[in-house]
Amino acid sequence: MEQYGDIAQFKIGHLRILLLNHPDFIKEVLSTQQDNFVKGRPLKMAKELLGEGLLTSEGDFHKHHSRIMQPAFHRK
Repeated sequence: MEQYGDIAQFKIGHLRILLLNHPDFIKEVLSTQQDNFVKGRPLKMAKELLGEGLLTSEGDFHKHHSRIMQPAFHRK
């Protein structure tokens, strides 16, 4: 990612994609300011196929289930 920096933007068809490549930015989006970000249209459409899960959910449902999963990602 040295060539593109910590934030890269690209398009797939008509969708604009932003790729964050710095741990501080990722933490900001996923933890600190998670209420300011919403799932995009593709994930909302995927919810019909995949159902309500961590990938497709938002809000309190997502918070509750992500807390359940957190221990699996700790070194212990």
